[in-house]
Amino acid sequence: MINKNNLVQKNCTIKEAMQILETSSKKIICVLNKKNFLLATATDGDIRRSILNGINENEKVISIAEKKPFVLGNNYKVYTSEEIQKIFIKKKINAIPIVKNKKLIKIFYIEDYFFEEFNRQTDIIIPCGGYGKRLYPLTKKIPKCLVKIKKNKTILDIILNKFIKKNFTNFNFLTYYKKKMIKNFVEKNYNNSKYTKRFYEEKTPLGTAGGLSLLNEKQLNKNLLVINSDVITDIDFDNLLRFHKKNKSKCTIVTHSVIQQFEFGSIQNESDNFTSISEKPYTNHFINAGIYLFDKSCLKLIKKNQFLEMNDFITLLKKKKYKIKLYHSFEKWIDVGTKKKLKDAKKIKFT
Repeated sequence: MINKNNLVQKNCTIKEAMQILETSSKKIICVLNKKNFLLATATDGDIRRSILNGINENEKVISIAEKKPFVLGNNYKVYTSEEIQKIFIKKKINAIPIVKNKKLIKIFYIEDYFFEEFNRQTDIIIPCGGYGKRLYPLTKKIPKCLVKIKKNKTILDIILNKFIKKNFTNFNFLTYYKKKMIKNFVEKNYNNSKYTKRFYEEKTPLGTAGGLSLLNEKQLNKNLLVINSDVITDIDFDNLLRFHKKNKSKCTIVTHSVIQQFEFGSIQNESDNFTSISEKPYTNHFINAGIYLFDKSCLKLIKKNQFLEMNDFITLLKKKKYKIKLYHSFEKWIDVGTKKKLKDAKKIKFT
């Protein structure tokens, strides 16, 4: 199978490749020449690293691509599924191009060989106990996560359906405000017996991380994927889990790339000597996306029923020398925390 949308020519820019990967479930770009010869491959990780290293997004993607990717030849059929799995693990790659006479004829993708492996080892944690004050009066009678984005879809519907499509089955809800309404909604609309659903009730608000102390560690899988109940995203969660596992991280924080334009012209100088001027330049920086992946061993640092914000929890992990990594995302993402953001979210087409 080849996702033709992920095939590009030599003149494709990093920015164009990034836009392709934002809307594709396959996080690899294959660079071809006019004869469809495979010239190079680039993953979303390659693009993230290039941007972090300050490479201009208008540069050609082939400049940061792998010129000698691992490939299999036309004899690929002699390999068993188990042998292909071992190649993925040994080479630490997510895709294997298949070539015949230098031409790309097929691509093996890691998710086709490790179906549900990470998903079975992961619990989804959704803190949804907040008052949603910035969305008032919409949240006067309903919790923020049940505010509708589409005609028949709430914020919580969109979040849950993202995970269900990826075959995640273990869901944990941290509740406080309108807790019965949330539980009734989930039980009614997601009553499939294959889903494990647990509801935890905060007696008083415990902050963005304090509610994690209510979780029963013995019931949980190794990986805890925490996502705020007002975050909608097209992030590839499978890829996030692979990144977390590959880096042997105890805590992985998802960031989101934001491009902003200065309101004023920017002056570059050396002391009081003029160097150059840029007219309202753009800056690219990363913000906290409200998505975290923890090893469940992290929970032992959270005191039971005590207020704790996520920033303070992560600072504590850092102090205790837990390995923390950043997963930089470029896919569609929005925090539906205000009326303006709610209006914007209704215009975005998420996959």
